[in-house]
Amino acid sequence: MKNINILLVEDDEEDIFIFKEILRKSSFSNFTLKTETRAADALETLSSSAYDLVLLDYNLGPRNARDLIEGADLRAKLIPFIVLTGISVEERDAESLELGASDFIEKSQLAPELLARSMRYALNHAELLREQQRRDQQRIEMLEQQINSQKMVALGTLASGVAHNFNNILTGILAASELLSHMSDKQAQPHAETIESLVLRGKGVVADLLNYTRATDKQESQCDAGEVIGEAYRLVRAGMPPSIEMKLPELPENCHVSASSSHLHQVVTNLLINACQAVQERGTGSVSLAFDALELPSQNRELKRSTHQWLMIGNVENAEEIQNGIPTDSLEERNYQVIRIEDSAGSLDPEAVPRILEPFYTSRGLSGTGLGLASVRRNIKQMGGALALNIDPGRSTVFEILLPYPKSPNTTPDGNGNKTELAPSQGSARICLIDDEEIVGSNFSHLLSRRGFEVSYFANPLQALEQLEASPDQWDVLLTDENMPELSGLELAERVRSIRDDLPIILWSGRPLEQDGPLEETGISRFLMKPIRIRDIEDAIEQSMASNASQGSEREMPTARQTLSTV
Repeated sequence: MKNINILLVEDDEEDIFIFKEILRKSSFSNFTLKTETRAADALETLSSSAYDLVLLDYNLGPRNARDLIEGADLRAKLIPFIVLTGISVEERDAESLELGASDFIEKSQLAPELLARSMRYALNHAELLREQQRRDQQRIEMLEQQINSQKMVALGTLASGVAHNFNNILTGILAASELLSHMSDKQAQPHAETIESLVLRGKGVVADLLNYTRATDKQESQCDAGEVIGEAYRLVRAGMPPSIEMKLPELPENCHVSASSSHLHQVVTNLLINACQAVQERGTGSVSLAFDALELPSQNRELKRSTHQWLMIGNVENAEEIQNGIPTDSLEERNYQVIRIEDSAGSLDPEAVPRILEPFYTSRGLSGTGLGLASVRRNIKQMGGALALNIDPGRSTVFEILLPYPKSPNTTPDGNGNKTELAPSQGSARICLIDDEEIVGSNFSHLLSRRGFEVSYFANPLQALEQLEASPDQWDVLLTDENMPELSGLELAERVRSIRDDLPIILWSGRPLEQDGPLEETGISRFLMKPIRIRDIEDAIEQSMASNASQGSEREMPTARQTLSTV
């Protein structure tokens, strides 16, 4: 049996001597005893040291046992205690039990074995209560996990619906902006490009919303960190009151990091908004950004001496594993860009830190969603980076993001930044285009027609089927939406195959395609995720026709693209 720390609170020196003698003669041998004669001293002792059992006299001069029990919060802390009384009074005994006493003993009846039995019972009963508390806490945590899991399922369902509708809207805007860029003068061109850039940024946000509810593999892409951070800063600055001072240093130029621009944009935006909200709640203060470079492993020792608390490093999120610095296998040995976001509020509760990255956990009550830092966690993991935190309560909160520089400068930038200009193209294929969103279908019909394609547009897939049945060879490629009320794209593809099995079919949708088995087995040549640029559609048409021809099609297919100097 382990050594038991016992605190005896008794103001009568003779009773203390008698108690020690009785305890010495009992079978309860493995213990350490400390005595206090004043309730105030006992309270201080209990606050500074841990005790397994408290024995206290009911009357302690001007105070009684109730004052000490409630002052030290013995019941809530599950510290067992036994009340010793000079006179056994029914009301006093009942009060002792009501306060949570394990037992009460009249001093005149005190005997070695009676005391030992009472002490063993108190200790065992307290252990049972602690075990029950642990089981209750486990049940609460499991229930929270179950509720959060249900929330994630609901969020995934909602995200899918939002993605479909929102991406359709973005597709219409993107097609209109591309039409505008071809029809307007040179002064309108930059504005059309801005629209396209923002639409593609919106596409990245929707993709991240969808990815949030399911696991995805880390993909190597890169973006200009200075450009993305500047855009995120301007977005947050525009939505915050002038009373919040925001400091943005000179942005690094051509600072490419191994990260999706939409992921980085969301991370910086979320951390900036959190910092601004903390300052706003305080009433005044500042938010600042800073940049630095880091080389691993040469600076690993400096990181281990850092005062920062590492919340996550690569795929490692266990605080015990990273408390002494960066584990050797958690981050690749390469150069890193450090992005530092600091607020002068310092209002983040250090006790909340272990949970701040959990989905749906928030310290802001009903005004918080609990998704901001959870999104930061997921995006940093996707980017293979690290996240650190340093809190100086009442003075500052600092988040540091580590993002790796690209392994190779030739890594293709992601599709959410500035667009790459391609030469105008000319097609000569006959296209059947089907989309129940008329603004999407009509705009892409105009764009493809301007590129030289012969386009037949249908808002109803059943009408397109009728035309195909009447004349199976009238089209070279079929482009169709997936989510349509009359017939889904996959159902349409199956019926088209029964009429003409060599017709290339390109499917697009505002949400990810969910189907069993390889895409080719459904009869689909290519799948495109809305919003789509016209050059992406042209590439898909050319690739589908080339693939169809290489598979031994007997029908002579026209060339899909030829480079022209003008449109």
